[in-house]
Amino acid sequence: MRTRILLALAIAAITAGPAMAEETVWRFDNLSRIGGMTPKLEGKPMLVDGPGGKAVAFNGKDDALFLPGRPLVGARTFTIEGIFRPDGGAVEQRWMHIAETNPATGTRIADWLPPDVAPRLIHYSALVLVFMLLMPVILITAVLLAAVIAMPIIVNFVAARHYPQLEKKHGATIAGSIVNALVAILVFAGLWIVTLPLWLTGILAPVLPLLLSAYLNQRLFRYDALAEHASAPEYRSIVQTSRGRMYVLGFALAVLYYVPLLNLLVPILSGLAFTYFCLGELARLRERQAVVRR
Repeated sequence: MRTRILLALAIAAITAGPAMAEETVWRFDNLSRIGGMTPKLEGKPMLVDGPGGKAVAFNGKDDALFLPGRPLVGARTFTIEGIFRPDGGAVEQRWMHIAETNPATGTRIADWLPPDVAPRLIHYSALVLVFMLLMPVILITAVLLAAVIAMPIIVNFVAARHYPQLEKKHGATIAGSIVNALVAILVFAGLWIVTLPLWLTGILAPVLPLLLSAYLNQRLFRYDALAEHASAPEYRSIVQTSRGRMYVLGFALAVLYYVPLLNLLVPILSGLAFTYFCLGELARLRERQAVVRR
């Protein structure tokens, strides 16, 4: 769309005092001096001949004139009258915008951001922020469901099939399981929120979710995997000696979240993997202790 502002833009402002309304006229018949101010040109606005003399033509997309003055300062009411001619187009164009200058930076959004871009930028930024905040909620919910519902079944299956000789010492408690889950969720959610600005770097965006998911996986599943079979000292010993490998396992499983369809099964796969790993570590720990006692 091409919009031509022809001849003049008249602004009548009724001031805050008892004085009569004052009229300020800006004539757009040149590109060097308008309303006593030097305009800043953006794009390629052009001088053209209009019915009343010279006028400025804009392309309706990225052409603009920026003037440093605001004639409405101190006015309680005002009237803006403009003479212009739109040359068609699918969308109505904003032909005037008034904004304040930030005294701290000396810049205005209008100086560096096209008017039609700002609303879309805010809209999509809000959507991205909501998505980034929903991701941990969805992940936490999926992992918790797997830990609460699936893990008892998984542990009984793996223990009966591969470790039937393991004695159940029931070192965990319901209260301990709840505390462990709360700590895991709070740390995971807190780190997710704190590290949100780092996602803007682009480089860390794919890596941070993996690192945080690795923490959540190993913290939640290790406790439930050993809850029935390990004593409290055995649990602490396994966590102390195998923490690094648990993080690696949690990280490897977190990578699967990026695989379509397979990512739906990752919480169950994580439960299986940590159950096999933790019961295997428990079996080896007891074998070593038996050898030492001999």
